[in-house]
Amino acid sequence: MIAKFRRDWVEPGTIVVFSMALVIALTIVALRWLGALERLELTAYDWCMALRPSRSTVSRVTLIGIKEEDITAIGQWPLSDKILAEALGKIVDGQPLAVGVDLYRNLPVPPGSAELAEVVLANPAIVMISKHGGMSSPEVPPPSFLREGSDQIGFSDIVVDGGGVVRRGLLLVGDGQDVFQSLSLRLTTRYLAAKGIVPRPDPIAPERMRLGDNTIRPLGPDEGGYVRLDAAGYQFLLDFRDQVVALPTFSLADLLAGRVAAEALRGRVVLLGAMAASMHDLFFTPARLGGEEEGMVPGVMVHAHAASQLLRNALDGEPPIRSLSKTVEGVWLVFWCLLGGAIALWRRSPSWWATLAVGGLTLNLVLSITGLDHGWWLPMIPPALGFLGAAGGSAAYLSYEEGKNRRFLMDIFSRHVSPAVAHSLWRQRRQFINNGRPLSQRLTATVMFTDLVAFTSLAEGLDPSELMEWLNQYMEVVGREVMAHGGIINKYIGDSIMALFGVPLARGSELEIRQDAVNAVQCALAMRRAVRELNRCWQAQGRMTAETRVGIFTGPLVAGSVGSAERMEYTVIGDTVNVASRLESYDKNGYHFHPLDNPCRILIGESTKVLVEAVGAVPQAEGDQAFSCTMVANIRLRGKDRPVSVYEVVSSW
Repeated sequence: MIAKFRRDWVEPGTIVVFSMALVIALTIVALRWLGALERLELTAYDWCMALRPSRSTVSRVTLIGIKEEDITAIGQWPLSDKILAEALGKIVDGQPLAVGVDLYRNLPVPPGSAELAEVVLANPAIVMISKHGGMSSPEVPPPSFLREGSDQIGFSDIVVDGGGVVRRGLLLVGDGQDVFQSLSLRLTTRYLAAKGIVPRPDPIAPERMRLGDNTIRPLGPDEGGYVRLDAAGYQFLLDFRDQVVALPTFSLADLLAGRVAAEALRGRVVLLGAMAASMHDLFFTPARLGGEEEGMVPGVMVHAHAASQLLRNALDGEPPIRSLSKTVEGVWLVFWCLLGGAIALWRRSPSWWATLAVGGLTLNLVLSITGLDHGWWLPMIPPALGFLGAAGGSAAYLSYEEGKNRRFLMDIFSRHVSPAVAHSLWRQRRQFINNGRPLSQRLTATVMFTDLVAFTSLAEGLDPSELMEWLNQYMEVVGREVMAHGGIINKYIGDSIMALFGVPLARGSELEIRQDAVNAVQCALAMRRAVRELNRCWQAQGRMTAETRVGIFTGPLVAGSVGSAERMEYTVIGDTVNVASRLESYDKNGYHFHPLDNPCRILIGESTKVLVEAVGAVPQAEGDQAFSCTMVANIRLRGKDRPVSVYEVVSSW
């Protein structure tokens, strides 16, 4: 198990892949710091907001909207102070805990200005609005009948991101001397005060506001997907949870006609404001709550959602939306980059890679949506880019390395083995190739040497081009038989061939080793038949014929590569190779060949004979023949202490 793990994972490619993943992570961190991913991340945040699962919430806010039909019925805009005073009177009669008026009254709109001032001043639950403004919008003061600094004034400024999307609420702003509260915060504190709850400092971070058991953490300049955000004032992320259970909403006409039930007002926060599209007080939100224009909501609804969220934070224990620290965010990114590299290592086929890549991106999306549903803004775009970048880059690198290794492997073996064996070598390459070089390994294999008889004298009588053509024809038929019987041609040495059976993949059982010996002997017999047929053709053409000697021996050896990176050769070394070579050359002049009858002498050693007889010497393929062995001699080879028994293979013709 450990060895397999090391082969599959702990290899040079693994180190490169994981190093690449870390480089990609650092690159994405740099892009994030430069702000290049901010727009994408905010867009992904919007999608996650819209795709959150439905969850019921407690609604404590009622909306009284001034709609197009109300303006048409009344016949004027802005509404007169008289109509506004009448509307507020009916709302107050319903006994709400807080009333917000999202209509500017910096200038009186007679008639009824005195009545309006009287209603507002007589009911501390009512909050009117002002606007601090900025570079792109003018300041709007509160009604003149309220003194400066009155707690019946709340600012209505709405923070808008690029693209016109509202994602943040604003609780407090200061001008260096005074601190001003927003409309939503004024309404929230009035409601909570009736429940005996007042804002207080967080015990750990006193500069932060605590409502109930939750601390509203102010938004930082690099919070979530934001980069160097203008976080002036006390900002927080809006969750727009009340899109599931829509806030109760009535028209001004319903209110004035008495069609709003007392239960819709009593003990609640009530907001009165314009909801008509012609007022151009509409904003995009991440949740796309809808409104008078598709995908947009009126400003009064933004304030209502902010107040409702603050009340849920304080009374229901729902935490505000938080984001990961930069350290944890970095770890999260590195995890996704490493995961991308890991899938490239694990599954290298394009179909598997594509499936796992889609699965990883889907998981990232699901985690982001689930996290947001539980109050966590998990980064989505950096992990997705890191995952895809690491997976794609690693797959490209591994594909390149595999292509290089495949070319290397095929350069060594493809011309000397059958296509089936070459494919098997590639499938099992990790067993014998590492770092672009075949692994050196000890194994048991069968070695075959062949050599043409009296080739030197034959060559002297032929033209060089004719000699090469004759030799190539011989090599082609002999080499074809090697590949047909599962062997590999290790090398051509002039007119000699060195073939191997049982390499480069080490055999895992005694039966496989025996089969390699049988394959080698059957191959030699097939060579005899092939050379006999070739001689008949040559003789008919008036050309010279060929006789060949074959030596076969089975035993332990060491297989590996020799040479430089520019010129490398796969080979085997060991006493088994030496014995096979000497069997081929044994008694060169004492054997009688006949080109049309017996053009091939086959000598095998004792170890090969034992293995062949154990298998039964049965034909292994169509055209193979049964064979028997006859004792030739016991010889003492140079460098060998013990004599070697030599047998000649004779087929049953």
